[in-house]
Amino acid sequence: MICTFIILFLIVFSLGITAAKHGQPKNDTYNFWYNLIATIIGLLLYWGAGLFDKFGL
Repeated sequence: MICTFIILFLIVFSLGITAAKHGQPKNDTYNFWYNLIATIIGLLLYWGAGLFDKFGL
């Protein structure tokens, strides 16, 4: 249950940041390691929230 709330919080937080910065130019670089860590954290939260229970994982 806590993982579900964390996922929802992160989604809403991300949307809030995007809304606040809407229209501003974005100069960024791609970072594999940051993306890998973010993906792993996201998957762990989905697993903790029970998303993969239907698959028997």
